[in-house]
Order: sequence, then structure tokens, then C-alpha cells
Amino acid sequence: SRVGNPHIIPSSQNLRWVNVVEHGAICDSGTTDNMGAFDRATVAAGIGGTVYVPDCADNNFYATVNGWTINGYRGIKIQGGGARSIIVATGAGQDAIRIYNSPYYTVRDITIMGVQGGGHGLVIGNVNNAGPSHRGLIDHVNIPPNVDGNGIQINHGIITSIIRPVMFQEAAADRPSTHASLNGGIQGANGSGSAINVANQP
Repeated sequence: SRVGNPHIIPSSQNLRWVNVVEHGAICDSGTTDNMGAFDRATVAAGIGGTVYVPDCADNNFYATVNGWTINGYRGIKIQGGGARSIIVATGAGQDAIRIYNSPYYTVRDITIMGVQGGGHGLVIGNVNNAGPSHRGLIDHVNIPPNVDGNGIQINHGIITSIIRPVMFQEAAADRPSTHASLNGGIQGANGSGSAINVANQP
């Protein structure tokens, strides 16, 4: 059996580093739908590559109406520039980032947000045993309370390491009407409004 870091891709390393801005992404007040730009950057990075999401100016973010789905990219890395690298799913019921069929993924140094009536922040693996993404690393991901579903929703992702997550709550009186509020903590199946929800494992 292979012994070593479970987050290292067991194949030759892909050193491609792709900036989403170079593929048309615009960080603004939410007027631009960046889904196409993020998809193009993912394809350009390829299996084992890195998609870089630079930080934004104050009060700006990368909007994606239907969220960003990464499907079939073994070893893909999403690398932000820090807390101001903000991705917001602006569509009703939409998750900000979904990672399917992509084992050995990494998500690092990024902020994930949503809107009232939206979905989850970060989703690992699809439901019904479809699209598992195992042996992933989630490192220093910021999920403010304005996510209507769960901050991190793990459907199918065994040996998932979550390091330094930043999740917090707002008092109802301090929360804008468009913001949901996470309950905090870690829950099991059928959790709602959790910081981290482990829904199912194969």
C-alpha cells in the first residue's frame, strides 16, 4: 500500500496556475456573472492544476448566478488571495462552489458567501452516491453567516481535512434582511444552517 500524505496526487504533478481574471472574471458589486470565466479557468488549469482567485476591492466580489461547479478534475486546487477573495452565489437555491468527482482537491484562502434563499457555501460530492470527492483539503476557508444552507456540506468526501475554518454568527438585530445565519458547529445527516454538515458517506 502507498504510505504518505493523503492530499498528494498519486501521479505526476501539474504545475499550471491559472488566474480567473485572465479568463474574464470581474470582481465588482455583483453585476457580472462570472460562471463562464470560472469554468474557462478550470478547463485551462486541468487535472491537478491551480485556479487562482485574486482578492477584491472593498465591498466587491465575484458573483456567480448558478454557482461554480467543478466536476471531474482530480487534484484541482482553488487558491484564493485571502479573506477578500470572495465568491457569492447570487441565484436562488444555488451553492457557491460544488466539487464533484474530483478527489485530492484543495480549497484554500477564500471566502464563500450566498444570499437569502440561496444554497450551501461549499459542497463536496453529489447526493445519492454520485460524484464523490475523497481525500480533499479545505484550508482557511471563510464562510460568513450569510449562507442560507450549510457553510460546508459534505455529501461524499471521505478523509476530508478541514483546517482553520472561519465561520461565525450574527445577532438577528445586526443582520441585514438578506442574510441568513449559520447555527455553527458540526452536524450529521439532515443538518440545516450548520457551519459544517456531514450529510452522508458511501
